[in-house]
Amino acid sequence: MCSQRNLENKFQEEIMYGGSSCQLWGVFNPKTEPNWDDLCQQLIDVYSKNGNKACVIHKGDFHALYVQGITFNSNF
Repeated sequence: MCSQRNLENKFQEEIMYGGSSCQLWGVFNPKTEPNWDDLCQQLIDVYSKNGNKACVIHKGDFHALYVQGITFNSNF
């Protein structure tokens, strides 16, 4: 699935997208996950159909998926 939740802290935990708060879902490395873009598009489609926003942010070789309406337990 995704490399790590936040690979080397390259990405913010939360961003604003289209006027909504979106949380970091995961970070993808295309060298180890060649179909990261297909997975992200599937998840964006699922979240969008449920009325939530989702987007991908690119930094260097890494890609982060952000989605609206999720929470993570920081105890993991």
